[in-house]
Amino acid sequence: STAVAPGTPLSPGWLRWKSGMAEIEFYQGARVMIEGPAEFELVSSGEANCVRGRLSAQVPPQAVGFRINTPKGSVVDLGTEFGLDVTAESAEVHVFEGEVELHSAAEAKRSLKEGQALSFAEVPTTLPADRAGFASLNDLAARSADSQRSEFARWMTRGQMWNGDPGLRLRFDFQDDAGSRMLSNRAGHGRQIADGSIVGAGWTQGRWPGKGALEFRNVSDRVRLSVPGELQNLTLAVWIRVNGLDRAYNSIFMSESWGDRKVHWQITRAGCVRLGVAGETGSPHVDYDSPALFNPERFGRWTHLAVVFDVGDRRVRHYADGELIASLPLKDAAPLRLGIAELGNWNDQRSRDGVAIRHL
Repeated sequence: STAVAPGTPLSPGWLRWKSGMAEIEFYQGARVMIEGPAEFELVSSGEANCVRGRLSAQVPPQAVGFRINTPKGSVVDLGTEFGLDVTAESAEVHVFEGEVELHSAAEAKRSLKEGQALSFAEVPTTLPADRAGFASLNDLAARSADSQRSEFARWMTRGQMWNGDPGLRLRFDFQDDAGSRMLSNRAGHGRQIADGSIVGAGWTQGRWPGKGALEFRNVSDRVRLSVPGELQNLTLAVWIRVNGLDRAYNSIFMSESWGDRKVHWQITRAGCVRLGVAGETGSPHVDYDSPALFNPERFGRWTHLAVVFDVGDRRVRHYADGELIASLPLKDAAPLRLGIAELGNWNDQRSRDGVAIRHL
């Protein structure tokens, strides 16, 4: 009876419902669609228990080994698509693509391949796979696609409103032509800030089909830009999908140099989001860190980050997916100077702290 927004992280525990369908996406991309009445327990990022319910699972190659346990036995996926129907009397496994392993107390480990099915009853029975029996679950995928199209359309409409905000100086929406090496600044009041130059990074799909994004894979991948002048207050916001934290510091948005009130926005290896602000000449810098946010459970999915440098309230505030995760006292309210900056990379050969290269 509880509505859960798509993309909401779920903690381990039981999910129970009488009717309707639900879709759960696990770490590394395994997707399970379940039809009620159902009792489903999240055990970990790669394992679940199903006491009753009808489900279909799509498991990509990187999630091989994904396991669903039932009272009659366990299904271990080897990179495939399968259906599972669990009742008090039996559990039926139907393999639509690829292969699964079955583990039960009644018999030794058994393999099922595409087109095969098995009933885990007192006497196991071999059946032909019946995709049609799980058609209602496939309908959920179609409805999900419709929902994604609607969300994309709403985002496009809101984007026009954001572009006209008088306080907005820079906005990259990543909707430039495929293959373009420039990112257009869409902010209507940001004409003093030029478009960004893409270096190395490749185009990929963003949060929805049709939504563009840039993928940063190599040390040199970045977007170069320049923000002239001084800023009394500053808000930075980004949608980001982090696949790993390979370095001590992983760059999001970094001024090219360090010193004289320059700004570094990055993620530490511990998963904390950090806004670093350099002091004026001769003054120490200040790091404003959020609690640890990024971990393996969050890797590979989109997260919205924002940080606010607020002179009026004398606070620095970190947000994740719209929720405040840290509010820290501002230690130096002098104006900020972004200057030449980069998205996704920072490389300062003059650095002596052993972390001269910081890329996303």
